[in-house]
Amino acid sequence: MDSNFIKVQSGFDLSSEEYESLIVLYQPLFAYPAMPLYLTLFQFSKISDKVCVDELKRTLQISLEESVQWRKELERFGLIRTFKGDVEEIMLVKPLAPFDFFQHSTYARLFSIVMGSKKFIDLSHRYRKEPLKNREEISESFDLNRLAIWDETLEQSFNKHDTGQTTVSYDVDGFFKRISIRLFPMELRTEATRGLISEMATMYQLNFSDLRAALFSATNFETKVFNEKKFRYSIERQFGTMKPDDVEDIYQLDPISFLKHIQGYDYVGTADKNLIQSLIKNFGFKSEVINVLIEYVLKSNDNNLVRAYVEKIASVWKRDKISTKEEALALIEKPVFEKSSGKNKTIKHHTAMPSYSEYIEIDEDVDGLQSEFEAFIKKG
Repeated sequence: MDSNFIKVQSGFDLSSEEYESLIVLYQPLFAYPAMPLYLTLFQFSKISDKVCVDELKRTLQISLEESVQWRKELERFGLIRTFKGDVEEIMLVKPLAPFDFFQHSTYARLFSIVMGSKKFIDLSHRYRKEPLKNREEISESFDLNRLAIWDETLEQSFNKHDTGQTTVSYDVDGFFKRISIRLFPMELRTEATRGLISEMATMYQLNFSDLRAALFSATNFETKVFNEKKFRYSIERQFGTMKPDDVEDIYQLDPISFLKHIQGYDYVGTADKNLIQSLIKNFGFKSEVINVLIEYVLKSNDNNLVRAYVEKIASVWKRDKISTKEEALALIEKPVFEKSSGKNKTIKHHTAMPSYSEYIEIDEDVDGLQSEFEAFIKKG
């Protein structure tokens, strides 16, 4: 904020539920006391689209350096977006409603760290019920180092009270850049909608035209309501039926169609669909990697897709940065075990699949032992 004026856009009203989300959920996570800046910008935007920087600093009783820190903190949490041009512009974004906040994989975990697991569980149960042209976005991204202390124990505890998780792999920003705000307003471009678009586009390998058609067919433009269920159902019905003949490489099928093909019948159960959604949302795998994983597990696990087992393997692949079909196939073609020899024994560790136990084998000449034993018996 180093110019005399900044432009501020909001274009929405905050509900009581969203105010509550700001105060109770977002505010404890801020590294700087940035909440007053958001609320002040929101109120100023109702008066004028231009805000005097000096007036803003006097109102908040902060320095220029503090205002920049607070602004960047709001950017990290997706509450404002900042654009650099002839005049700096700030676009305010609606906070997530409490229910959606606890579905956000990053914010929910950070809340659990900051406020403690008990507070996280109590509140999560309670709440169960376009960038402008010629502008360069300079908003700060969320700092994942804040989750540095998150470990497997915390992950297991978190998953016991799972409220939904999201990992974006599809370029939703790029998709929305090609759609006018007048056609699909900003207030409909919520975090939940963006996550659903990413999930369905990735799962069913949709191009821009098909995805836009499904989006528009599920939107009532008069009432400005987007029907998520209709959007999901129309895509599943239309695009979940690809055949091997439709693609050059069978791994190019969307994961639902691939599973139908490999199992030999068309029905895919809800549990298997949820598993595929997890591999997309939580691990960010492309369809071809998911397909290799599905095929591998079915062949090696008696045609059973056990979610905990599949996700254990997926975690290994994620840590190994597996991102293509070729890398996945190369990994599963490795020997099942690698040896690390000691003086008297060889410890074998699983490489291609996760090991649930450690295999220990005595490194001896079994044939030689048997010969000695037979000679011993002959001698009485």
